[in-house]
Amino acid sequence: MAMAFGPVGAAIAGLQAIIGATADYFVSKANKMLEKAQELGAKMTERLARTKEAKFDALVNRLSVVTKAVDNATESFDRMADAQKRMEGAAGRLVSAKDNEELADLQRQKAEDLQKVSSDEKERVGAAWNLEIAKKEAEITERSAKRRNAEETESLKLAEQRLALTEKNAEKLEAAAADAMARHDQMRDLFGETDKAYVKEFEEVAKRAKDRADAERKSAKRQKSELEAMRIDNEANATERNTALKNAQSKIVSAETAYLEAEGKLALKMQKDIAKQREDDEKKLHQQRMADIREEIAAQNERKSALSDRAASAAAEFDRAFAMFRDPSRAAEKIAEEKDYQSDLDRLHRSARRYGGKWRIDELSRLMAAGDSQGVTDTLSGWRKSSRFTPEVEAMVRASAAERTKTTVEDELRKIEGNTADLAAKLEELLVMKEA
Repeated sequence: MAMAFGPVGAAIAGLQAIIGATADYFVSKANKMLEKAQELGAKMTERLARTKEAKFDALVNRLSVVTKAVDNATESFDRMADAQKRMEGAAGRLVSAKDNEELADLQRQKAEDLQKVSSDEKERVGAAWNLEIAKKEAEITERSAKRRNAEETESLKLAEQRLALTEKNAEKLEAAAADAMARHDQMRDLFGETDKAYVKEFEEVAKRAKDRADAERKSAKRQKSELEAMRIDNEANATERNTALKNAQSKIVSAETAYLEAEGKLALKMQKDIAKQREDDEKKLHQQRMADIREEIAAQNERKSALSDRAASAAAEFDRAFAMFRDPSRAAEKIAEEKDYQSDLDRLHRSARRYGGKWRIDELSRLMAAGDSQGVTDTLSGWRKSSRFTPEVEAMVRASAAERTKTTVEDELRKIEGNTADLAAKLEELLVMKEA
């Protein structure tokens, strides 16, 4: 520039050189600033990326915590409810098994008793056992109704608690979904133009949260409907149980009526049997009485005949012995003879009273009364061996014994005749009763 334009050119050239150097300085400065800015921008971009990732993770974690808490609470409640239902079911099956065993035992006892009793007793015994079985069935029905009512009440309570838990869980999930949607809206406003993929992730998370909350809310609505259905079913079941209880009580009344009828029929039959037996017994007794009376009449007649014979024999013996006692050679007038007869008879009596061997008179009279002629003969033969048993004494003894026998036999004959008359009257009365 100095060579071409002279001093001015040199000055301009120097100025240009200064300006160039200054420009280089600022360019370098600017480049350094740009590098600094680029370095800062990279750091800011990295920090922003970490912040975005942290915000997304935080949202996911919050949703995960809420969802997990909801699931854990639901699972825990379901395990508890399931365990309680299993326990109630096991207890119910045990009670039912015992009830069935008791009924089976009653049926066995009924069968055993029916085998032991007579055919007349079977209806009454069977009715009595049917009454006991009906009472046991009513007891079992009542116990089962109370147990089922308690179980259904508890199931309804669990369903209400499950619904309350589901509604609470739905509220938590809905709140978490609302928070996720708000986060999505915020990220869309910030990064909708610059990072659509990032915003899309928030949108998907918020959608899943809302779907989960909606599902829980639908579950709550379904449980609410099921709860209402349970209440209706419980009312219907309660009505059925009340009907079953009434039917069981009606069976008791019917069984009791059947038992009373069977007992009445048996009592009536027993009365008829007793009356028939009494009638048969009376007939037998009547027949026996008639037979006894006939037999007694026959015996009395036979005895009467025997006594008559003995009385005639005794009278003849008396006349013969008395004639021996008297002087056969005497003959007198009838009045004198009667006086003599009486006098001699009195003398006979006095002699008999004074006689020291009165036992001989008694013994001989006993033999005569018994009709033992051989005994009389043998006895007299034995007595005649004694020197003191003179013909006169023998005549006195035989006459006294014969007189006593005659008197005794005549008394017995009068009694027999009276008894025979009475027996004949009774027999006639019995015959009349039989014909009636």
